[in-house]
Amino acid sequence: MKKLLLLLIVNYQLSIVNCSAQVTLYITDFGAVGDGATINTLAIQSAIDSCNEAGGGEVVVPVGTFISGTIFLKSNVLLYLDSAAILKGSGNPAHYPEIESQVHGMADDYRKRSLIYAEGENNIGIIGKGTLDGNSFASAFIINSSQRAFGVRFISCVNVRYEDISMRNSSFWMMHNLNCDTLLMSGLKINNSGVGNNDGIAFDGCRYVRIHDCTVESFDDAMVMKTTSMSELHDVEVWNCSFSSLARVIKIGTETIGDISNVHIHDCIVTEGGLGQPGEIGINIASIDGSHVDSVVIENITVSGVQVPIVVRLGNSNRQYIDTLPPLPAGSFENIWLRNISGEGLNNLPCHITGIPDHSLENIHLENISFTVPGGSAAVDSNYVVPENIADRPEFDLFGNTLPAYGIYFRHVNGLTLDSVCFTPLQSDARAMIWIDDVDNMTFNDVCQSPVFGAIEDNSFHNSLHLIYDAQNSLLEIKNPERGQLSIYGIDGRLIYLKNTDTENSLLNTSILPFAWKFESVKGKFVTGKVWMKK
Repeated sequence: MKKLLLLLIVNYQLSIVNCSAQVTLYITDFGAVGDGATINTLAIQSAIDSCNEAGGGEVVVPVGTFISGTIFLKSNVLLYLDSAAILKGSGNPAHYPEIESQVHGMADDYRKRSLIYAEGENNIGIIGKGTLDGNSFASAFIINSSQRAFGVRFISCVNVRYEDISMRNSSFWMMHNLNCDTLLMSGLKINNSGVGNNDGIAFDGCRYVRIHDCTVESFDDAMVMKTTSMSELHDVEVWNCSFSSLARVIKIGTETIGDISNVHIHDCIVTEGGLGQPGEIGINIASIDGSHVDSVVIENITVSGVQVPIVVRLGNSNRQYIDTLPPLPAGSFENIWLRNISGEGLNNLPCHITGIPDHSLENIHLENISFTVPGGSAAVDSNYVVPENIADRPEFDLFGNTLPAYGIYFRHVNGLTLDSVCFTPLQSDARAMIWIDDVDNMTFNDVCQSPVFGAIEDNSFHNSLHLIYDAQNSLLEIKNPERGQLSIYGIDGRLIYLKNTDTENSLLNTSILPFAWKFESVKGKFVTGKVWMKK
């Protein structure tokens, strides 16, 4: 197992853009006019080129509103926006050439235009207290969505810095950082709530990323990390940020070709999207295109104003990212920690953490998870089978509008630890708080009980074995068991219960806590688990 990001961040000294200003050039000295009407593309580009040729420094956008088409940022140049400066994109799509990048990924199929672009450059950044405005409400972008542009697109760059600027109204994603090494964002204020596909912070196949003290509001994903190509994404830390979205607020995926590892997101706030409308998912982690995801820690997060707080999904979209190559097989998920996460879910669909047949999630840990949920639903029909939907997008309603839990639903997991997990329905709900299907190697510690059913319902044998634990009365109920042998052990490993199950129901008093169980079916399948309950 790879080391956790927390250790790696301590030992890895991030290189931060340190472009000591050898020259400071003002775009107005190159003919730029900040009247909100003049097209200043050539003047701004001349200033950037001159700064680069002089060995680097700062290009200053002073007070005023400066309209521009695509500008190309170059090595050792920082674009500095004065606190009263607005760099605004032109409303004419002809001012944004389509650019074919050297790194092909799924995002190339979306848009190829940008307001600010760089590829293969080093030591670049956008800093200052001013505003970058993508002009998303220009009529040309509304009428023809195919002409929309990224706000910023940096590809295969090293030492990239965004600092203190305000960013708003991109006609597509606010930014797309692809295959970059050493990416720093701090103090950003992003409002990308325009005309659709309005992501906030987006980075893709990047390494050594640090993001902190940013505020992001967007109509689409607020902060999203993905791998639209084979470029790996690793060693990421995000902290002290506030995110809101009408879609997925904190997201890994959906496009996941390259591997993802060592991600640490902590001490952040998730709130409702713009216009007072709820977001869809608070924390969304997914691999559906073949990516191997390893060592993700998300902790100390408060969540409000979303339909479903947590969705984790290993799927298999079976889609190509390059026409000449076949789709990748299903990827993998292992070593995921979700802890100290609390708040509310607004939809009666529960959180769900799921793999697919023959591809289980590995080593999933939930600790100190607490949410209120609406409740008020009837029990799901005993004959209902939750669809697999293997190739579908990992949305909050991935499985439709029916799931047998009101809190959280697990399926296809090997190695599950729940420690202090509680979902409180605001109305009485006839479903189990937690439903477990095809899950092996489980440990439960201080899982609160439902006021109606026990906290845990284990359906790992597909409607043939149900283990329902009633924490309040210390009862373990075995319902409609498949034929096999059920063993219950005390904390000292002593066998306290052994039953060759048949078609009868069993009710076991488990007042001697903690306990563990193992069930072996006559078909040779195992399910095991532990319940370390606090009295």
